[in-house]
Amino acid sequence: MFRQSLLIIFVLGYSHWCSGEIVNVKNFGAAGNGKKDDTKAIQSAINFAASKQNKSTVYFPAGIYLVRDITTSSTYLENYFLLLKSHIKIEGDGKKTSIKIADNLFNRPEKNANAHLFKGQNIVDLVVQNICIDLNGKNNLVPEGSNKNAMAFLVFQGSDIRMDHVSIINCAGQNMISMRAPGSKLSVEDCEFRNGGHYVGSKIENKYQADFSFLYSEWSETKIQDNIFVQEDVNMALKGFTGGVEIHASDSEIKKNRFTGCFPAVYLASTNGILKNIHVDSNTMSKCVKGISFWCVDSIKNITISYNDITLTNAGNSAVISVGIEVPNGNTTIVSKENANNAPIINLLIKSNNISSLLPSATTYRSIGMHLHSLHNSLVEDNIISNFNLASISVSGSKWGMNNSLFLKNILRNNQPNTDEKAVAAHITVTDTYSSDIRDAPGFTNLQFEQNQITGTENFRAAPGNARNFLGVFVAVPEKVLKGVTLRENELKGSLKEKQLTIKTPLNY
Repeated sequence: MFRQSLLIIFVLGYSHWCSGEIVNVKNFGAAGNGKKDDTKAIQSAINFAASKQNKSTVYFPAGIYLVRDITTSSTYLENYFLLLKSHIKIEGDGKKTSIKIADNLFNRPEKNANAHLFKGQNIVDLVVQNICIDLNGKNNLVPEGSNKNAMAFLVFQGSDIRMDHVSIINCAGQNMISMRAPGSKLSVEDCEFRNGGHYVGSKIENKYQADFSFLYSEWSETKIQDNIFVQEDVNMALKGFTGGVEIHASDSEIKKNRFTGCFPAVYLASTNGILKNIHVDSNTMSKCVKGISFWCVDSIKNITISYNDITLTNAGNSAVISVGIEVPNGNTTIVSKENANNAPIINLLIKSNNISSLLPSATTYRSIGMHLHSLHNSLVEDNIISNFNLASISVSGSKWGMNNSLFLKNILRNNQPNTDEKAVAAHITVTDTYSSDIRDAPGFTNLQFEQNQITGTENFRAAPGNARNFLGVFVAVPEKVLKGVTLRENELKGSLKEKQLTIKTPLNY
């Protein structure tokens, strides 16, 4: 029901574009030769098109349009080259048209050496299509000790923005697209995003960039579909955080996208209040450190994660655990915004995903298929989880407890060895580490594992010289909440033995 109603919102929410005048930027003095500064000419064309109030098109014929002239503001992180206007279309001749930021503008430490290609305030009814944007990060590397955000699009407030067949490459700053609240109805479809963060299309690493995501949205009714988000040098990119899509608002979809080399590919965060009604469906996430990560500052409700294909690698840092789907820090005793455990997740459906690890056997890197806390009224069903060395599914107690959650008919297979001598290695682990000093912690209520198929290729030991084998199911919870965990009709196959089905180790407080 939700899927159908959301589709109607998107179809009816965006206005049908009735083209007015074609405003050619070359008629306003733009050269498009990759040498002359075309900033003022492009801005004049945008201003003229907006003044007509008839949904005119700002047209860029084939060419390379260089921008160099920065407009500064009272907040240096909001400096810009071009100021967006409402009720216009920006269009080029596809890959034959490129807007490019000039060399050596952001690689200086002073604050004014920072600007966004397009900045907008209260922008409504904007279309951008058939155009390439080169943020030229390889010639604008971030200097040590500086904070640069240098985005392609930064918009504060607005509605009804559509981008299709837009290509954005080589971002040295924080995001390629950032939509700041309040706002609604952002559609990004059939677009291509390549290289950002530590890798910006150069053999020289952009190593001082602290954080990066291709697309960040605080707008409700955000639709991200059929796009490509790729780091062409995965190893260099994953030396830092390199997010794919960040969603911070409700009623949104991330569907049929391809992510390569992200950390994480999709990030769902309730930083602006309750986050609800989100679909993450039919995406491909390859060579990612994390697939889908949650950040729970407020409650997160009614989330569907289905039919995604997630394959994980590692960032080259043994302290980082690669995780397919992750709800972080739910078991900490310190409840805080920084630890992302301020609220539970309610009505989460994780269905029919294929999650696997590309990490080699006996690696020092650690990997988990799903690491989940704080779930209420949730279902994890029909997923295939392969080749992990800590756990296929790891569930932990938390400040918010976990109740009425069912893990049904999942296929967990092909465990791998790891070299962590302190780690328990099992396809399913259920632990409660929150309440060691709190007697009335909520623990688990009606947590069920039913009809899961568990296959072990070998009885790998958790670490050399450690007597613990890779187990089928490991449960270590306080005896008072042990009754809240039910195992029923799970099937062990391959080398796993019946005695490895469950190890219960009650903790006495």
